[in-house]
Amino acid sequence: MNIGFIGLGGIAGNYLNSLDRIDGTRVSAVCDINPDRAEAAKRRFNANAYADHRRMLDNETLDALFVCIPPFAHTDQEIIAAEKGMHLFIAKPVGLSFDNSLRVLEATRKAGVITSVGYMWRHSDLTDKAEEMIRGRKIALAVGTTHVGTPGTAWWRVFDQSGGQIVEQATHVYDAARYFCGDAARVHAWGVSELNPAIDFEDSATVNILFQNGSCGNISNTSISAGGGGYTLRLIGGGFNLNLNYGANHMSGHADGEAVQFNAEESGYYIQVERFVRAVRDGETELIRSDYEDGLKSLALTLAANESLRTGEVAEVPAVGA
Repeated sequence: MNIGFIGLGGIAGNYLNSLDRIDGTRVSAVCDINPDRAEAAKRRFNANAYADHRRMLDNETLDALFVCIPPFAHTDQEIIAAEKGMHLFIAKPVGLSFDNSLRVLEATRKAGVITSVGYMWRHSDLTDKAEEMIRGRKIALAVGTTHVGTPGTAWWRVFDQSGGQIVEQATHVYDAARYFCGDAARVHAWGVSELNPAIDFEDSATVNILFQNGSCGNISNTSISAGGGGYTLRLIGGGFNLNLNYGANHMSGHADGEAVQFNAEESGYYIQVERFVRAVRDGETELIRSDYEDGLKSLALTLAANESLRTGEVAEVPAVGA
């Protein structure tokens, strides 16, 4: 399987290392605006290297393409690739523009290509264990946290490039909440912009969510945590109260009167890539737990949270058409 990469920074290294463990895959083309990164990947994989994604997509015959670029950089990469029949693995979030992402969704549907978005926790052992324990039971409340420090990446600190912490970082927790509770209907958010001069958006925020099935939730985020925070999602319903600590790969709580302690072995980073390869190679599309439509729904939810932060009002979550 010939695989290409657009974007070689950050998370791309994780995906490249995962592919190294999977027989029958070859990274044959890479593209990055940073020539040093492109040259390093060229040498490592004996791949063709490019600085322009359009030139790469025109010149190369690829079975699959990994798109690992910052949120603001999504333009026509996925559309061109889909039109050429390339299956797509896209790092989260799928972009910053809801309208452009809708165009990408239409292009992937029209081309019939397989898509997967890098929400690794859908593939975590924690998620599997929690699903097993609460299958068929209603979740009343989902409470999530993203309590971390500020990344050093320059574009992350600029709202117009990252979309802020909710869109770029806390999106993992929003997506996990959607995975368990279903699609969101509306949100109401409050934020604080006083303690982190390194960024031009809220340093802390809290967002109330009403899901379409009647469940409710709250997700808070901060970029000024002094430690002891991380990424968590607590699920509460009849007879269960489970705290999924995705940062520590650990679940605790109670279910049906029994204490729960569970340590995960697989966080989902590798297995999401392995399952994407199997889906493309063997047609096992049921392995995909977050296709492009799902990724767009998580983007729509976080964009609605940002809208509510701006207006102070309840915001409707944009619908993603069937």
